[in-house]
Amino acid sequence: MVKDNLTDFHTACDTYNECTRWQAIKVFFKGVPNPNLYWFLFVVATLMIFSSILTGVLFKFIGTDQKNSILLSIIGLISGVAIFYFYLLKKHGVGKEKTRRYQRLLTYTFYQYERYFMFKDGLHEIYKHKDFPFDKVKELIQTRLQQDQGLAVFRIWLVGVCVSLLITIIFSLAPSAEEGKELYIAIVSFYLLLSLLFTYAMHDPFWFKGNRYRELLLFITLYESDSVLEYINEE
Repeated sequence: MVKDNLTDFHTACDTYNECTRWQAIKVFFKGVPNPNLYWFLFVVATLMIFSSILTGVLFKFIGTDQKNSILLSIIGLISGVAIFYFYLLKKHGVGKEKTRRYQRLLTYTFYQYERYFMFKDGLHEIYKHKDFPFDKVKELIQTRLQQDQGLAVFRIWLVGVCVSLLITIIFSLAPSAEEGKELYIAIVSFYLLLSLLFTYAMHDPFWFKGNRYRELLLFITLYESDSVLEYINEE
């Protein structure tokens, strides 16, 4: 019995880990109609290439009076890509009717609905002919969550030290000239923020095990609720 519960627990964890933000993005773009997808890829490729060229021009050839205009142009081009992306997300994402009953339960972040529906479909595919042991699996998650909390503080401290060290090294490479130093700091800060936004969009923000266990517990609770409703509807 204990072995079966552990098997079910690991199955739930594996299913949850497969439902990453990156996987949800791939599933989303598979559902985007081809003309829209091709236009999006074409516009993104064109604007990013042009932004890269402008970045090279900004470092090598442009005078002081034109640097701000070029930098604002780069920011504007990347903002255009983001606007186009959010337009596709709003038009071709999960419908409002499908997500209405989850709006007060799931945090409204990009692709969380998609991730939950992927998780639900994955477990339903495995356990469609037998009951999922919700209580036992939730107890195991709570136990793992308590074990993980002891190391959480150390991990956060370690990540903070590493990030601080990395930022210190990057900004220590700034040129000594006052004018060049300001430009270097502005551009590096911009690309660091862009990298953070990309990381947040493409990967699961719940990096630590504790947060993942909490979200897994939420997903299983929602899945249990959906299973009860489906059973009532079948009756």
